[in-house]
Amino acid sequence: MIEAQTTFISNKNLTMRKSNLLALKFLVPWLISLSILVFTVSQNGFIYWSGQLLGSLFFIQSFILIHECGHQSFFRNTYLNQVLGFMVGFISQIPFTNWQKIHELHHRWTGFRDKDPTTEGTIQGPSAILGTIANFCWRFSIPLFGLGYRFGIYWNRAKLKKHLNPADYQLCLLHLFFQACSYLLLILLIPKTLLFIFPAWFIGLMVTELLILSQHSYIKMPLALGETVKPLKTQDQIQYTRSLDFPLCISRWVLLNMNYHEAHHYAPNLPCYFLDQLSINNKNLTNGKTWYNKAKTLPALEYIFNTQTERDF
Repeated sequence: MIEAQTTFISNKNLTMRKSNLLALKFLVPWLISLSILVFTVSQNGFIYWSGQLLGSLFFIQSFILIHECGHQSFFRNTYLNQVLGFMVGFISQIPFTNWQKIHELHHRWTGFRDKDPTTEGTIQGPSAILGTIANFCWRFSIPLFGLGYRFGIYWNRAKLKKHLNPADYQLCLLHLFFQACSYLLLILLIPKTLLFIFPAWFIGLMVTELLILSQHSYIKMPLALGETVKPLKTQDQIQYTRSLDFPLCISRWVLLNMNYHEAHHYAPNLPCYFLDQLSINNKNLTNGKTWYNKAKTLPALEYIFNTQTERDF
């Protein structure tokens, strides 16, 4: 694990420890949105579509929770983090083992775009045809990159083999196999149910794509270019990430504070329920609406694959 990661931080006389009680409190919106999704899926018209909209929070927060559980920072108990991590990983289409292994490398190499396995694919742009498709999807909010992030990284056997040792690679392949078989079984057994919750899943994918692309895209970042480099200290990684500012209710109860990405990179193991209380120099903090409006004025190829332009937002 990253040397600077901690599970205890004292900040302005506030002691920030992992807490099962706070974790359960933060699970309330996730459980409510699941209940809404379940109880409205068989309804018609306004009730169904309202349920899909509100139920999308279940998928959004499942993605955020796999992040928290991967850091072992949500519950105090490792076993509880693992159990919830495997659950939300299944819901988010990300094998939990694969997430843990690759995400640890992301935190190790943030600041070197070509060494971070989650950003190395942005160095070279796609072909002209794929670029046109990417621009179209980005403009019309079709979450192509949300899918690409999941399947191009955590399901990508070539990438896993490149970055992981043989034992970890075999473990990830095993998790891929069982998760793929489970999805196939669900498709065979309950195809109608999956179809009925598709809108909620799709909305969740749209939102998590934006959250992912807000964090490190369109930020000038150095390249290692094959040279031997040392991982940056966590406080030095802040300049290579971006935070989004939203009203407190959205930040805390919808995004579970994961919009405070600078704070997260400064203290990677700090529970999400404390990120809004950590005092750091948030020089890359941007209003969420402002970021969205400016990012969407750019083509996808410019916003995602231009890695050497100084940001203006």
